[in-house]
Amino acid sequence: VIIWMDLFEGRLKIPAIIVQAVIVQVFTQTFNIMSEALTDAENHKYQENYYNSYLAKMFIFQFVNQYCAFFYIAVKQQFTNRGCVDGDCVGMIRKQLPPQLLVLAALRVVQVYVATLTVEVKLWLEERAIAKAGGEPPRYCFVEKQSKCVKFRIREQIEVMTQLCLTLGYVLIFGAIVPAIVPLCFLVFVVQLRAGAVMLSTAANRTVPRLSMGIGIWRSVIHCLMFTGVVFSGYLFVQFEPMFTGAQILTKLSCLTMYSGLLIFWFVATDLMFPKRNSSVQTLEGRRDHTTKKLQEKVEAKMMERLMQKEESSMSDLAHTDSCLARARNLLDAQWDKIPTAIHGTPKRRG
Repeated sequence: VIIWMDLFEGRLKIPAIIVQAVIVQVFTQTFNIMSEALTDAENHKYQENYYNSYLAKMFIFQFVNQYCAFFYIAVKQQFTNRGCVDGDCVGMIRKQLPPQLLVLAALRVVQVYVATLTVEVKLWLEERAIAKAGGEPPRYCFVEKQSKCVKFRIREQIEVMTQLCLTLGYVLIFGAIVPAIVPLCFLVFVVQLRAGAVMLSTAANRTVPRLSMGIGIWRSVIHCLMFTGVVFSGYLFVQFEPMFTGAQILTKLSCLTMYSGLLIFWFVATDLMFPKRNSSVQTLEGRRDHTTKKLQEKVEAKMMERLMQKEESSMSDLAHTDSCLARARNLLDAQWDKIPTAIHGTPKRRG
């Protein structure tokens, strides 16, 4: 951030914003590789632990990567020799946030386009190599094209969801000073979701059905963003509000603590007044568990019935086989009296 500020001398115009967005994307890809390598080195036993550890590293890296420039402007730059432009640090954030979100959304579209183009280039190069060798250009089916696509596994799933959460974080953290980013973040959400869908359908391997991990640790991620937004908005209030000009640090800190405490208390009170779970939810869960239990009992009974029928059929076949063997022995031993007649009531012939 300091090098970026020195390079553009604190003037956050369009070229500076584009450079910052590119830097964010470069570090994003670097952090993605680092997170995967570190998580693999931990050698987790269960997939859930692997998922949570991977997500924690990814979120911490991306949190710092996405927001550190704005935190630097709000907290540190006012105390540097250069200071903020026109002494308005909040104004700098207001001017920089919307263009940066647009640039990040555009870069996401570029990433998807590059991934799709990469698949087409791989297919074209293979066709060209076969044609040069004198063979007939192949006509690829869908499965053959899948071999040229990139994987879409746990890492890619977490990356897509992390980008959405970080976009929501712009609203939770900076929405109080830049209300215009609320509809803009909605637009970025639309672009990212659509880009992810295009990525899955054109440039990624078809995923194998598996159980979803659910909200789980993502709830903690959202809570962290909410708490950061509360503290950061309180800091901006006590630091840049004219009524606090010339106030002592202890006064500002006390007001920040009271402000953050009141908001957190309001969150807790709202959860108590409107609980997340009620008797209706418990009733629905009980009905679902009862239905699941009954279905399992019916399936088990049906399976046992089939097993018993199969066992009876096996015993009948075994008895029939023993009877045939006995008749064969009687025939070989010329014991005609022990051989039953084909028609009941017909006298047996004696040799």
